Amino acid sequence: MSERPETAAAESTDCAAFTAGGVEVWPDRNLLAKGEAQIRLEPKVMALLCALAGAPGRVFSREELIEAVWGVEFGGDESLSRAASLLRKAFKDAGGEGEILETVPKRGYRLVAPVSGAAETAPADAPEPAPTATAPDNAVLEKSIAPMRWLAIAGALAALAIVIAAVPRFFAPAPADAEPSVAVIPFANLSPDEDEAYFALGLSDEIRATLSRIPDLRVSGRISSQNYGDGAATLPEISEALDVNYVLDGTVRSNGERVRIAAELLEARTGFEVWSHAYDHELTAENLFAIQSDIARAVAGALSIALDVERTDELLGARTDNMEAYTQFLRAQAAARKTVVLGPEALSYFRRAVAIDPGYGAAWAMLALAKGGQSYQTGETEEIQRLLKEGRAMAARAVAIDPDDADSRAVFAFYLWADGEWVAAAEEFDRALDLGRTSQTLLAYGHFLLRTGRLEEAVVAFRRGGELDPLNSAELSWEPYARIVQGHTEEAAPRMWELVGPLFDQSLLAYLEWFYAIDKNEPPADLREEFPKLAAITPSETAAFYLAIAERLDDPPAASALLREHYKAHFEAYNTAAEDLALIAGYLGDAELALEITELEAARNLTRLPYIWRPLLADMRKLDGFKDLMREIGLVEYWRAYEWPDRCRPIGAGDFECS
Repeated sequence: MSERPETAAAESTDCAAFTAGGVEVWPDRNLLAKGEAQIRLEPKVMALLCALAGAPGRVFSREELIEAVWGVEFGGDESLSRAASLLRKAFKDAGGEGEILETVPKRGYRLVAPVSGAAETAPADAPEPAPTATAPDNAVLEKSIAPMRWLAIAGALAALAIVIAAVPRFFAPAPADAEPSVAVIPFANLSPDEDEAYFALGLSDEIRATLSRIPDLRVSGRISSQNYGDGAATLPEISEALDVNYVLDGTVRSNGERVRIAAELLEARTGFEVWSHAYDHELTAENLFAIQSDIARAVAGALSIALDVERTDELLGARTDNMEAYTQFLRAQAAARKTVVLGPEALSYFRRAVAIDPGYGAAWAMLALAKGGQSYQTGETEEIQRLLKEGRAMAARAVAIDPDDADSRAVFAFYLWADGEWVAAAEEFDRALDLGRTSQTLLAYGHFLLRTGRLEEAVVAFRRGGELDPLNSAELSWEPYARIVQGHTEEAAPRMWELVGPLFDQSLLAYLEWFYAIDKNEPPADLREEFPKLAAITPSETAAFYLAIAERLDDPPAASALLREHYKAHFEAYNTAAEDLALIAGYLGDAELALEITELEAARNLTRLPYIWRPLLADMRKLDGFKDLMREIGLVEYWRAYEWPDRCRPIGAGDFECS
């Protein structure tokens, strides 16, 4: 290696000259050179390169690099990210081969360009290159950012949004043809107490929910994103699995009094760091929500998504200023991850949250969602009506507190259609979808469309919701279910089986075998073999009935008589299984009996009627009584206001027919 040229440097350094990726590096001149190209580096950017070049290939933590280059304990994250960004750009501008840096999620950086000795002759001095589109001087940047941090914590976040809108010019933008999309993977818990893991996970969920409110940004769903919190998968693997361009990663450290949150936005294909920042504040709900909002605005700015002031004020919605209520909410979210539906542990935490802060809209929405699930699973009419009444009040309260939350409005829409207010429910979904097309909102809308008979649109809504949460098997299963309702059982059933098989025990899977067999209208001899599987997962009295029906499949009138006698005596013992009774009636060719069962089901719970559009019940839909039922429950009014279902069409001004 040659002697370093005795040229004045902008900042002294002990780092000797070297070559990285085909580019000559002259630290004492803050210069990158290759052929005719000469690129000047800021002193701190050169210092970063020298630090990494001291051990090529080794992963340096962010903390190590901040200490080595800036010598500060806090506040260096943003400077480090900026320096890494400028180094990457300068290396490419100088004609470097490949990438110079690799971002290692949750760890730091490493130098990946091959390093060797420098050229024998130093490059001749060249005129200072014309300024390029780079960040302002460090001192200027620090002066401009410091008051912004204070404003964010003080609550004047609208002003910050205007400044952050200028951030994208400092970073690599998304490809012009790429839809801005991001996955928020679970933040790592660095707190001394491992029991605080729920806090880091819940906080990343809340950031994801905040980002979901941003128009023009597609955010991967919670279930899919939470699969990547252990750091085992590479960024390209995450990008491919979740179909996203960017990944938001981070760490959380809390001692009960203060919280330090570091977040970084990475370009998923290359690992390029687009934005990062560290926050160190007193642990209060106000500060946490300010940080969430700040991160959301910064991500939007870095991805060149314009946010007007009114929209930025809506990002967080109505949350809580009570730290204990917020803690209970995060604990509830952690408990909810353990089950397919909201279990008792999660519900108890949500109840504590609203008991502490009755104005906590997000917690009320989750309680309302749970009430709806409970109403779906019970068969007693009075209990169903009680649960629906309580749930509607909770959902209405959530919307009143936070009218700009899409998911809360979707939950409220569920209760509107449960009460037969289909037009009002459709209007509520219109508002929800305008606010944000989250996976939850799209899936809820798919269920609504399915029950109104707009089957093809339901398939599309389920598909789009699933695309936002592509690893959530429970949610993905609704698209093939809708295809089965359409009549495509042969092609859709295997996909549904593949998705729900790992989620449930063998008893439910046995039921699905019966479900598919009757839907395909298999011959009595074949269907008879499936009834014992159905009987095996039901109470003894119901099991005896199913076995008796199986023995009478060759004698439809006798089987229908037994079914009519049984359902009248035991209907309230059935919850979702009322669908099974109607399908058996349809299989037996007794459309009138199928309609009787459906009328009883409609009277107790309108949310459990997607089965009425199954091909097996085509004869039921042709009955005048079916048309009367559709008028009575309000669907005809909805169809005339919006769109007729796939299996019905209007006749003249006041009539219609279904097939």
